[in-house]
Amino acid sequence: TLKLGAGYLKPFGGFQYYTVKEGASNLTDDLDVLSWVLGISTSWNIGAFSIGGQVSYGANQGAVNGWATGYNNRASSLPYLDGTDDTKDVYTLQALIVPAIKFTDTLRFEAGFGYRSDDADDVAGVSKDEAWVAYVQALITMAPGVYLAPEVGYIDRMDGVNGDSQGYQWYAGAK
Repeated sequence: TLKLGAGYLKPFGGFQYYTVKEGASNLTDDLDVLSWVLGISTSWNIGAFSIGGQVSYGANQGAVNGWATGYNNRASSLPYLDGTDDTKDVYTLQALIVPAIKFTDTLRFEAGFGYRSDDADDVAGVSKDEAWVAYVQALITMAPGVYLAPEVGYIDRMDGVNGDSQGYQWYAGAK
């Protein structure tokens, strides 16, 4: 973490490499699968205002167990076999921003906006799988360690890899 007074920058990354041996899934040769992600997150406080965010880019993230895939289907971020014992990579872009304002020590509001795109590299008949989400939340502190956080949001799963609409969803809740 690079601390810069009122904020910070935190780069991150991940890497996974494995080989699927000949004979598995009718492969006639060994198949190498490479997954990676690079990104940066940040948060800044400016008086009563704060703003945070994160952006990342990577390949074949669905092939890594434990890497979250957001609202897109995990399969949309898996590499595709191209029929020649090789893979076509899927590139993933993710971004989010979270501005907030603190009115008092007991009342804070924030809004969040996020986007994700899984884009197959030259795979015939496969489109981008995209999704975006937005929410607003209040944080009401009633006593130290006691709070109420109502939230309302919207998730748009947009079109899937086959081009069909995957729908949207409104939600509301509190914790």
